[in-house]
Order: sequence, then structure tokens, then C-alpha cells
Amino acid sequence: MKHFVDIERLREEDVELRLKNCEKFQIGDLIVIQTKIDGANSSATWEDGEVKCFSRKNELNPTNTLRGFWNYIQSLNPMMFEINPNWIIFGEWEVKHSINYNAEVYNQWYVYDIYNKVTESYLPQNKVKEWCNRWNINYIETLYVGEFQGWGKVREFLHASTAYGNTQEGVVIKSQCYLTKNDVENGRQPSYIKIVNTEFSEIKEKNHQQKIEDPQKLQAKAHAQELMTTIVTENRVRKELNKMIDEGLLPTELTPKDMSTIARNLPKRIMDDCLKEEKETVIEAGEFAGKVANSLVMQFAKKIVLGE
Repeated sequence: MKHFVDIERLREEDVELRLKNCEKFQIGDLIVIQTKIDGANSSATWEDGEVKCFSRKNELNPTNTLRGFWNYIQSLNPMMFEINPNWIIFGEWEVKHSINYNAEVYNQWYVYDIYNKVTESYLPQNKVKEWCNRWNINYIETLYVGEFQGWGKVREFLHASTAYGNTQEGVVIKSQCYLTKNDVENGRQPSYIKIVNTEFSEIKEKNHQQKIEDPQKLQAKAHAQELMTTIVTENRVRKELNKMIDEGLLPTELTPKDMSTIARNLPKRIMDDCLKEEKETVIEAGEFAGKVANSLVMQFAKKIVLGE
């Protein structure tokens, strides 16, 4: 089953480090700007003679329905999937998450992409809209279709939506010039970027804090921080970086462009090394050991590579 697209967040202050596909958005390119809503990733496709549907990570069934999405798909005309068996329809199943939307928004499916399994490419958004209109399925709100005029212009749409409720999570910007997965010449595909509203980030942070601010958990996290700091050291990180250089995973001279490779590999390598050399400390640190270690590793890595 095709994985969902991991859409990177626009961070203009560190584009070189975190947003390699930002360069795919060139002035004059055709783009689509759509409302980003806060729901559950979901998809459906025709497979083995029947309609199958999925959450972000799992196939759904009568006992794992993604809060009713499986039941919803079963209520639809299977012909809408069967006539295009190579297509995967991606959408957002709208259920209660961080944002409070209008009541009529919930228990609805909002389609935002269609992927062709054979050509390994995404359909242009006008084709996605045509499919939704034909089968009376909600098409995600589209705020703009036209030429890319720069990120400043894109940001003007951050508060343009009132279709789902008073709070807008943000927007997703999709290049319509690069839609094929395995296009070696054009690099990683597709080129999607998201911008999240400050208000939504604050809501998520507030909700997150409300969930974890249990005194026992805070104490356990502080204990893990104290212990892991003694074994996840700058020297250990430098040593592991040198190993990665020796193995050819990194160049001899590290630059900001290497941070993505470091982020993908270094935290796990350090954790494995700690488990090998300091297992008792890791065990004593408990459930927060991994998260604390990852944070420390990347702090040291940024200091070493970026001088931060």
C-alpha cells in the first residue's frame, strides 16, 4: 500500500537545512493552495476484487474502523473504485482532533489526492476535483489555482478559509509541475509544502501540555534527562559522527547539507551505543530515555556541524 506523503513544513529561516524540495517552487509554476484540516489520514482503493481502505499505517476492517471510516467506505458505490483499480484515493476523515470545527464537518471524507499505482504519479488537482464531483464526494477546499508568486503571496491565504470553522490549521501548497514519484531528473516528488497557522500551533501545544503535565510523568522525564545527560555526551556524538564518516555515510568536511542524513541516522546509532555500553543507565532512565537521548544528540550535532 502506498504510504501517505510526508509534507514538510515551510521554515524560511532554515530552508537549506530542512526543506530541500522548497527549491522546486519557482516563480510562474502552476500551484494549488488548499486548506489543511485537522483530521485522520485515510485512503481507499480497489484491490483483489474489493474495496480496501486504510488509515495512515494500517489496513482497516470491521474491528479497526478508524472511528467509522471503514463503515463509511462500505456505504459507497464500489463502482467508483472498481472503474479505476490503479487509483488510490487519499483524503481526510474528519473526526475530533485538536481543532473544533462546525458540527456538519464531522464524519465526512475530504479527498485531496489521487495516486496512480501504475504510473507512480499523482493526478493533477483538476482531475481529483472531477472525480469528487462525479461521485458526490467532498473535495478539499481549494483557495487558489494559479502561478506561484512567492511565499509572501502564499501566506495571504493562511486566514482565507471559513469553510470548516473559525480556526484554520493552515494551508498545503502543491506544485502541479512535479507529480511523478520516480522522476530522477526532477528529484524527490511530489513537491508539497505546508504552512501551519500560529494559532493552530498554539492550540496543539496547549492540548499537548494538558495531556502530559501529570506530576509523575514530569518527574520521570526530569529523571531521564538527568541520567541520559551523563551518557549522551558531546564526545560520544563526535565519536559516532567520525564513525559515520569512516563508513562513507558522511563526507570528511561536514556542512549544513549533511544535517538531514545525520538526523536520520545518528540518534539511533547513539541510542544503540548507549544500550551496548551503558544499558543499566538507559533502563533506569525509563520510558523517556529515547526522546531525551534524541534531543541531546541533535543539540550536540547542531553545535558540532553548525556551531550553534
